Formats: sequence, structure tokens, C-alpha cells
Amino acid sequence: MYTLSYYKALLAGLKKKYPNNGEIFKDIGRECLEYLVLFLKPFSSEKLKSVRYNRILKLYYDVFGKFFPSLNIINPIIELSVKKKRGKKDKLLLKFTDSEFLEDSNDFIYHFYISAGIIEAIWKREVNKNVKCNIEKIFISEKRENSFIELSIEIDSS
Repeated sequence: MYTLSYYKALLAGLKKKYPNNGEIFKDIGRECLEYLVLFLKPFSSEKLKSVRYNRILKLYYDVFGKFFPSLNIINPIIELSVKKKRGKKDKLLLKFTDSEFLEDSNDFIYHFYISAGIIEAIWKREVNKNVKCNIEKIFISEKRENSFIELSIEIDSS
């Protein structure tokens, strides 16, 4: 519990000092991967190359699950959709709620940007292809259970 409290305090301090720099924190997330290698299990490049949405969800859980102490593995996603974009890109949209990082302020949202950068770095390391993981929307409510984040993962399926 102390580690989570310390991490949230660090996130809040960073948010106050650098209020509109989410993309910089994605960069930081990408750089963090080499230090997190002991905590994140290796992925099979072959499995990731043949993109299947259940594999993307596994990647999502493997990454985000490590950084969300209260992530409800059974049913954290309240909406999942897949959109085809122009060309050969697929965009997976995830919308989830009930996170300790979505409490009654936006002080902790850089957590999501850092995690998005980690997902991009894992994909690049394992498959040697780029993937874009973006924070599409963050809604903070006074009630934690009403707050949500929408995250997209855009994959080149060629």
C-alpha cells in the first residue's frame, strides 16, 4: 500500500509540475521497458505478429495488470470495439472504469500515458513493428465507479 501511495504522490507531483505533457510521459514509458523486463513476462513474437484481438487483450492485461493493484481481471472493460482504418490498420478501442488512478481528480492520469508507452515499446521489441497506443478520452467523476478511460491500440496488420 505504501508503494502505491508513493507512486500516486509522484504522479500527482509530475502532473502539477508538467500539467499538459502526456506525450512526454508516453516517451518515459517507452524508456522504462528495459527496467521492467523482470516484471513483464516475455511475449511470443510469432503470436503477436499474427494479430488476434485476444492477444492484444492479453498484452493489455499483462501490462496494465502489473500497474493496477485493483484491476478487475474478470470484467474491467465496459466496452470493446474494433475499427478498420484506411489501409491495413486496425484500431482496438478499450473503455474501462474503476481504477484507483481515476479517482476524483486527474492528478494520476500520467499513469495511463506511461503504461501506453510501455505497450508500444513491448510491441516494438517483440514484433519489430510500430503500434500506437493512445489515450483517447479520460472522464473523471466525483464517483470513482463513474470515471473511465478510453484507450486505443492501432496496429498495422500488414
